[in-house]
Amino acid sequence: RNVALAAMVVLILFPEALISPSFQLSFSAVIALVSGFEWMRPRLAAWHQREKGIIGRLFFYFCGLLLSSFFATIATIPFTIYTFHRFSMVALISNLVAIPLVSFALMPLLVLFVMFQKLLSTFGFADLLVGPLTWSLDMLIQIATVSAAWPLAKIHVPLMSPILLGTFTLSMLWLALWRSPFRHLAWPPLCIATVLLLNTPRPDVFISESGRLIAALDDDGQGYISTKQSDRFAAKMWREALGVGKLSKMAGPLKIHGDEFRFEQHGQGIQIVRNNQVLTQIDYPMMHTKGGCFLWFSDPLRFSFAGCKRTNQPWSD
Repeated sequence: RNVALAAMVVLILFPEALISPSFQLSFSAVIALVSGFEWMRPRLAAWHQREKGIIGRLFFYFCGLLLSSFFATIATIPFTIYTFHRFSMVALISNLVAIPLVSFALMPLLVLFVMFQKLLSTFGFADLLVGPLTWSLDMLIQIATVSAAWPLAKIHVPLMSPILLGTFTLSMLWLALWRSPFRHLAWPPLCIATVLLLNTPRPDVFISESGRLIAALDDDGQGYISTKQSDRFAAKMWREALGVGKLSKMAGPLKIHGDEFRFEQHGQGIQIVRNNQVLTQIDYPMMHTKGGCFLWFSDPLRFSFAGCKRTNQPWSD
């Protein structure tokens, strides 16, 4: 109820917050923590009563941290994928070190520094807090740096549709808010949405609105671009949206769906050549009117222009 009240207050004052990543990530994590620990409370209470020694209590504490990270990570994955097109599998491990550091060292030192900075500076003892505070911050940065280099620290995921995000959101809310066995009705749509996300077909080719940038995926999932000098922002967005890591410059024909493709820029447009035969041509005036173009080399060939998604807006004319 407190979480719902807080969300209502925020949305009444700032309705636009509903589509902001900060609102989505924060409230999804809090709802998951409240619901998850409410579900685990009888088991955790019985376990806590059995643990009498210091080692057992420490182990119980770290298991609680791991459980908190698990609930928060699972709840925020759909929003992280939708917004950033990536997620991390190492947060559970890195948080085991980062959270105690922040809770028992960094935050208390920050509070003491804010409260007693002027007093300590007056008597020349400011370094008593600056040194440990700097060390805590350096350790936190080091944890983030080391964990970012681990395998599975950055998993790129293709673009998620708003329909899938809505399915994940409603299903997870159903699972979190219901207390009766009806909550398990959320599992079928969650599983279906996960399967659809993992099997979402990625476009084979992207052509920017200006026509200067052509980006393509080969059969190995490697991304290529026609130039690294033009439309860099479009290239960055394309790479993140399709879950591609490094982009290489095109140096010849690309193998896509078993065929060889070339992209030839002419005065009026871009010709797409498959096995030395012209497959289609994308005209520059069409892209200037409809926006960037996505192509799927399926049977039949499919197009999608970015501008088609915004033609009903006043500023799209």
